[in-house]
Formats: sequence, structure tokens, C-alpha cells
Amino acid sequence: DGRGTEVLARIPLDDPTIPTSGRRLAYARWLTNGKHPLVTRVFVNRIWMHHFGRGLVASVGDFGRLGEKPSHPELLDWLADEFTRSGWSLKKLHRTLMTSATYRQSSRRRPELDVVDSENRLLGRMSIRRLEAETVRDAMLAASGDLTVKLFGAPIPVAPDETGQIIVGVDTRDTAGRPTGKHVPLNGEEYRRSVYIAVRRTMPLAMLETFDAATLAPNCVIRTPSTVAPQSLMLMNNEFAADQAEALADRVAREVGSVPAAQARLAGRQEKARDVGSASTQQFLPSVVDLQRFLVRRLILENAVMFSRRHFLASQSFSLGSIALAWLLERDGVAAVPAKPTLERPTFDLKPKQPHAEPKARAMISMFMQGGPSHVDLFDPKPELSKHHMQEYSGGDFKFDSVDQASRKLFAGPWPFRKHGDCGTELSSLLPHLGSVIDDVCVIRSMRTGVNNHGQSIFALQSGGILPGRPALGAWMTYALGSENDDLPAFMVLRDPVSLPVEGVYNWSNGFLPSLFQGTVARPTEPRIANLDPPPHMQGKPQERFLAFLEQLNREHLAERPGENDLAARIASYELAAKMQSAAKEAFDISRETKETHELYGLGRPESREFGTRCLIARRLIERGVRFVQLFTANQEWDHHGNIVTSLPKACLKIDQPAAALVRDLKERGLLDTTLVHWGGEMGRLPVIQAAAKGAVGRDHNTYGFTHWLAGGGIKGGMTYGATDEIGHKSVENIVNHYDYHATLFHLFGLDPQRVNFPRPTGIGQLIETQQARIVQEILS
Repeated sequence: DGRGTEVLARIPLDDPTIPTSGRRLAYARWLTNGKHPLVTRVFVNRIWMHHFGRGLVASVGDFGRLGEKPSHPELLDWLADEFTRSGWSLKKLHRTLMTSATYRQSSRRRPELDVVDSENRLLGRMSIRRLEAETVRDAMLAASGDLTVKLFGAPIPVAPDETGQIIVGVDTRDTAGRPTGKHVPLNGEEYRRSVYIAVRRTMPLAMLETFDAATLAPNCVIRTPSTVAPQSLMLMNNEFAADQAEALADRVAREVGSVPAAQARLAGRQEKARDVGSASTQQFLPSVVDLQRFLVRRLILENAVMFSRRHFLASQSFSLGSIALAWLLERDGVAAVPAKPTLERPTFDLKPKQPHAEPKARAMISMFMQGGPSHVDLFDPKPELSKHHMQEYSGGDFKFDSVDQASRKLFAGPWPFRKHGDCGTELSSLLPHLGSVIDDVCVIRSMRTGVNNHGQSIFALQSGGILPGRPALGAWMTYALGSENDDLPAFMVLRDPVSLPVEGVYNWSNGFLPSLFQGTVARPTEPRIANLDPPPHMQGKPQERFLAFLEQLNREHLAERPGENDLAARIASYELAAKMQSAAKEAFDISRETKETHELYGLGRPESREFGTRCLIARRLIERGVRFVQLFTANQEWDHHGNIVTSLPKACLKIDQPAAALVRDLKERGLLDTTLVHWGGEMGRLPVIQAAAKGAVGRDHNTYGFTHWLAGGGIKGGMTYGATDEIGHKSVENIVNHYDYHATLFHLFGLDPQRVNFPRPTGIGQLIETQQARIVQEILS
């Protein structure tokens, strides 16, 4: 058929068919010759993070001036030196760390240590943390006995199932992407370790993605572990999880037979066996034998997830103990759930909280246009650009991201501006729908972050700083105010189906706040929330019994480890997951909306259908009490370094009608007064051209002057605020910095930024950490 020899994916080392100058290899050898300690420090720090959950330098991707200082500088230097002297032996480095007293110490908290080091930066104990995504899957396979230990070979294939989720399997769709109904057996290959799963950037395995596997679009230096309801739904209702639970139950029955004492010995939980013996005198309900069979045994999944890799490798007794207990309960017909122990309530929760002052806004929808929309082509008309179109500009201190394509030629876009509404705000012809609601919109033409690349400017707007690891705006809002609906997550993210935005999960991270406050990401296609349907024989009361029993064990686990907020968050996530099984279906079901509403949001137009669907879902979520909903466009969708004349209109066709419809719909339903609507990206564009190849004109980054717009929630509509200079380069009048924007949002929600804080060993963590922040009173109604 004309194809060449098939080869496996690999790094092409020493391949004589690949032409090379040898410079990269020489550079790599120079970096690793032992004379440059920075390289070994970075390498050792990442291995340390792999085992301990946190690097000796917490900012593992930044050892520079803006990065964090090492918690143990002498230890870092010693490890780096030992690593070099061992000939860069990874095996020896792993052995050194895993046999150390630090790695083998207890994970139990001590109050006297928590007083001085609540985040355990000084390693006075071993931190409890969840298994990484791949190890969660491997732990299930190992416990059930299905794990295949075969080394090397072809990758495990992945393919979409009938719902669009990516699972292990051979893709048998035809060339048009239609299912053929064919099934190709993998003959045990599907049970190999997760490291062998094929890596396809556009097709991440659903289970690994749910448990925070590394995102492949951005550079992922740290995995941010979350505790969200979709993870609990995965363990409760997912087919793979169910199969592994059944296999484990069969393994226990097969290996120990029917002798309760043997079952208890296998579990390593003799004390639990005694509990079961006393419980066996409780009321007998035969239905439990069948109804708990499917999910109670799955306790290994939860327990493996909540223990670190160290615990799992050292002993599986806790996990197997849970399974043995469930097996004994089934054999003895014990159905009644033991009374809950008297425990202190979790420190953090999502119950509604009173703001510090009377709020104007109670919910927020943020439409984040990642990449940087061109403000001078959309919102900020500049006659001087038209007057001097394609002429060299002698003034200005432009900063270019692409220096090799720098230019000083001014460029006026071909799209005319005209006035809209009673207010007369001028908008580009690319935004006709926004013009129809402009009397309800405040256009801020003087936004500024002053950090001229995507990542840092995103961090500034989303989390208040320019480094990763800080809580996102939605996390702060839910931390301060909680949720008005306990059936849905308080902070929801509606991502684009094409890709994640730049910086991926950092956009909705909980940062140093408890994981309870991380954003819950809905799937970009149907089903928006996966695994909402329990297996048929676990629906209704059977699942209620299972979840109550699971909560009992989890609370006992928490009682043994007071102060572990992530354990409390895991309990809360199961409670929320159970409620979401019905609430999420209803909230995401836009078929309940009228034809007129569908048309309003542009669902009949292919250009706007996808974004319009998400805007409509956002309204439905806010209607049901979700506190903060954030929509993202695709990775760099607005980053028009080239071809802006064709790419900008396409982006506007996608978002203009849905965004305007959202404002109009909220107003007609009486929700706009209490819902703050935001639209904007991390930057604007320069007024000069970027000399792209083949004359395809583009614009480079500009974070010194750009535009956002706000509506509702206490914002004065029908106005513009601030101004850039005569060519649209820098904000010069009524400048709104990112921290002013945050201070204004907090004010609208009745929050005092200084009182919304989180105690940390390094100081008080806040969204706004500058005294210069001001509330932009002029735009408030």
C-alpha cells in the first residue's frame, strides 16, 4: 500500500537518518557536565516533588528572581551534588529519597507543629495526598488482580465511546467518524500499566483527565490535584471502576473462601472484623446482598485514592481491609449503617456565607477571551490610525513578543465603527449584536496588567499575581461566599471543545485554598457531566445505603487525621456527586428552553452554536444558584499575530451573538441586576502591524492598554470608562489595573478584600496584595 516500515513512538536518539549540526547535543552535554548546579537542582527538585507532593522549591518551574526560595537550601544542594556524583543515576536518587527517614515518617498531624508550619513546608510529617491519575488506575488493576506487568511494546490504544468519552480500546470508526459497531479485542493489553497508554493530545483518557493528569496543550510543570464531584461520580458509576470492584470482590472470595477470620486477616483490619461481629446482630435486610454487591466493594478505589503512593506501595492493608469489611457485611447480611461518630464539622464548606456589606451582585459569569482580542479593531476607535494607516510611527516604546517580526507601521483595521444605543457608544461593525444591548454595558477602555505575555497576564487577571499556584478568582468567590445551591458545584468552568486555554487548570485552580474551592470543569460536549447514571441495580435506596456506609468509613478516616481538609473535601464531593445525578441533568438540559431562546443565543447558526450553547448553560447554572461560572475560548483563539483580517471576524462570529444574548436574556428574566457579566481577555493588541510571512498582517501583544466590558450586578450601563492614547497603545486616562478590577468585583459582592484571606506560614494569602488597589466607583450604578 506504499507505506513504509511501522515504528513505535520514541525519542530519535542517535538516528543517522536525521540531519543534525550537533549543537543541541553539545548544549545538553554542557548543561549536564556538573559545572552548572542550576540544572541538577531543578531536576532533583522535580523528583522530590514527585515523592513528597511539593518541591523543596515550590515554584518548580521558576528558580529565578520571581520564584520561591527553597525550604531546605542545604538539602537541595546536597542532593544535587550527590546526583551529579552518581552519574545522574535516577535509580540511586529515588532510592535515597524513598529510604530516608523523612519519606518514612508518619503522616499524622501534631498540633504543636501545625501552629508553626500548617502547610508542612518544613516536613515535620509526611503529607497525605492523592495518588496521581495514572496510579489511581494502576492501583485498581493491581488490587483486582487484573494488572498485566508486561514491559515495553506498542502503546495501549484509546478511542471515543458512544458518549464521546475517551476510553481504552481500538478506534473502529469509519473515515467520516461514524461508529461501525466493530470490536477489536486487546487480549489483556488493556490491563497494562497506564504509562503505556497512547498519548494523544486531542484524546486524553477520560479517567486520567478526571483525576488531573498532566494537560498536554500548555507546559505542565505541576499537576494541581483537585477534589471535585466528577471524580466521585467516576468512582461511583463508571463502568471500568465497576468492573474492577467486581473483580476484586471475586478475588477476595476466591483467595480466602468463606471463613470470616481469614477474610479479616487478608484485610489486615482485625478490629473492623470485630466491629462487624457486633454489628451482625443488627436488623437483617437480605436485599443488601444484591444491592451492595456492586459498589460497596469499591471502597478500595476511594481508599487508594486518598492514600499517597508511599502508603499504597508499603501496604495495601487499608484498602483490602475496606473490601474485606464490605464482603463480610454482605455475607452477614448487615444493612444498617452504624451511627455517625461525634466529629467536629469540617473547617471549610460551601454553605452560603454573609458578605461584609450589602451586595449588588450575587453571581458572576465571566467570558474569558483567551489570546487577547484586538481592542483597537473592536472597542476603541482611533482616527489617528486611519489617518496614518501603514505609515511609520516615530513615537511609542512598543514591546514585542515576536521581536524578529517587529514593525512600526500603524495599521487601521478595515472594519468601521458606528454608534449604538441611546448612549452612543462606538463599536466595530464586527459586533452588531453587542451594539443591541450596549445601553446595559460598561466598556472599560483602559485595562492594564503590564506583563506582556499570555501566562503572566492571565495569572494577573485570574489570580492577582503573575506566578502559578495562586487561587483563581472563582475559588476566592466561593471561599468567601459559598454557594446558594447544594446540588451543583459553586464554581463551574465551561471550556472550549477545541482545547484548554493557555495555563490550563491554573485558570480555575484553588491554589493554596482547600481543594473544595477548585472549579469543576464540565465536558465540552455531551454528556457535560459524565457518569451521572448509576448501574441499574444500584439506583435509589441501594446507592443511598452504599454512600452512607462509605461516608461512615471516610469520616472515621478523617477522625484519625483531624485537620486534613482534603479528606473533608472528599466527603463533601461524594455528597455533592449524589445530588448532581439528578440536578446536573436538569441544569444542562437546554432542550427545555424554547425555540425563541435557542434562536436568541444563535444555536441555529454553525458559527455561534457551540459558544451559544455554553452561554445558555451558564444562564441556567446561575439561575439555579451556582455562584461563579467561567467560559473560556480555545487556546490562543484571539492571539492574532497573523491573518487578523480573516481570523478576527471568525472569532467575532462565534461570540458576538451569544454574549449579547446572555445580557438580554438575564435582563428579561430579572437576573441581570444581581448577576455580574464579564467579557475580556488577558491583553489587547498593538496598533502597529506584525510583519508576518507572506504579508498576512497581524498584531503583537499589548497589556498596557486594552478593553473589557461589564454588565449587570451593580454596574452602570451605557457608558465607556477610561481611555488609551491617540493610537491605542497605552492606557492614559482612568487606568484600571488588574487589582483595581478585582477590588471593584469584591465591592460589588459586598466583600472587603482585606478580610477575604487565608492564613499561611509565609503570611496572609489574599487575592489583592497591594495597597494601591482602588474601587472604580465611577462605573457603579
